[in-house]
Amino acid sequence: MTSEPLYRRLADEVQGLIEKRSLRAGQRLPSVRVTARQRQIGMGTVIQAYVVLENRGYIEARPRSGYYVRSRPAARAEASPGSVLGPAVQVAEKDLSEHMIDLARDPSYFPLGTAFPDPGTFPLRNLARVSGAVARAEPEILGRYTMGHPYPPFTQELSRRYLQTGTVLSHDEFIVTSSCSESLDLALGAVTKPGDVIAVESPAYFGFLRLFASRGIRAVEVPVDERKGLSLEALTVALDNHDVKALVVTPSFHNPTGACMPNARKEQLYSILCDYGIPAIEDDVYADLHFGSIRPKPLKAWDRDGRVLLCSSLSKTLAPGLGLGWIAAGRYHKKVDDGKWSTNPLFPQKVAARFLQEGYDRQLRRIRSCLQERMRAVREAVRTYFPRGTHVTEPAGGFVLWVELPSSVDALKLRIDALEEKISIAPGPMFSVRHEFRNHLRIYAGLPWTGALEKAIQTLGRLAEGQI
Repeated sequence: MTSEPLYRRLADEVQGLIEKRSLRAGQRLPSVRVTARQRQIGMGTVIQAYVVLENRGYIEARPRSGYYVRSRPAARAEASPGSVLGPAVQVAEKDLSEHMIDLARDPSYFPLGTAFPDPGTFPLRNLARVSGAVARAEPEILGRYTMGHPYPPFTQELSRRYLQTGTVLSHDEFIVTSSCSESLDLALGAVTKPGDVIAVESPAYFGFLRLFASRGIRAVEVPVDERKGLSLEALTVALDNHDVKALVVTPSFHNPTGACMPNARKEQLYSILCDYGIPAIEDDVYADLHFGSIRPKPLKAWDRDGRVLLCSSLSKTLAPGLGLGWIAAGRYHKKVDDGKWSTNPLFPQKVAARFLQEGYDRQLRRIRSCLQERMRAVREAVRTYFPRGTHVTEPAGGFVLWVELPSSVDALKLRIDALEEKISIAPGPMFSVRHEFRNHLRIYAGLPWTGALEKAIQTLGRLAEGQI
């Protein structure tokens, strides 16, 4: 049996001093450098310990000042950020994710684990009407390729929409792809080679891990806080200790935690990228699904030298069947373009361009309202039916919830038990290179509220309670 990691032992020691009031509210903790020197341990270990304490609610980081004891520690520990800053490891293929995707095709299983958008949220009838009008006006379009060149009215509309977020992108900066996943894969191909190290959020979307595995990339994990997003403090330690070639990040409505980085931290993140001279691959696919009045700015909005590769698609907001994504790759535009062999049909781009101009904003308002209501219902059901001590995130956008169960619950065992009840779930270890988050799971909250959904959540809660 392996011993407890050193950073967790340090975190527990400091927490004990705070609980005994040896360290009082408002007191400044010894600096990272001083603590590392006194204990003869690495600065990365100290930062890991302080990040754990911050997420537990015992301390807080103050910019340019250090770490301080919080005035009132949180009543419960925040969701664990997981294992961070260990040696970069080769990413393996994930059998769990493949099996979960297979089960999504089997209607006999209730899909609480997958995050495929509910077709009922898409404006399919209106989209069919627009598609028919485009095909009738120009039937020969169905037989033509674009030969790798985007349809200008489509990319011009993308340019206009990003400008509304304060992101200046000319229409010819976009490369059209078949999906956000293709965009991410092209971005990885442009900035890495097999054996390279990338930094990635922890927990991380399992689709990222599959892409890393397919390209032979090693990954170092950096924790995510459900309120502030990627830990910038831990990221700098990762960059100091590893030859990181790129960062893969979802600043707006991170999957699976739903975290959305505040603008100030996005700006700070961009400064860190510049300081260390590395690019960032940004997954912006969920940003249009915000519940507030303003769409979050992408990290790309601060990009002054083309080091951010912005990736997104229409699969979560309009229709995955259109097969339309894009990447604005900045200084890596030619590398991405050279790496793209497939061509994109002209027809879906014409349909999307017309719909973006005519009905997309109305569709977004409707889907955001719908998802917010559904997420609220699923959160309340989890609070009602899951064991005492369960914590569930409260994202301000997207359609997934990250659930932290009591420490005695093993999500992998819960998955097996749930399959017996014909329920498919996404256990926490799927979202970590190191198979962390054993007592976590991601729940899809985008389904219509029905008796079957309530029963599935109730059953899952009962199974989890059985492990207490």
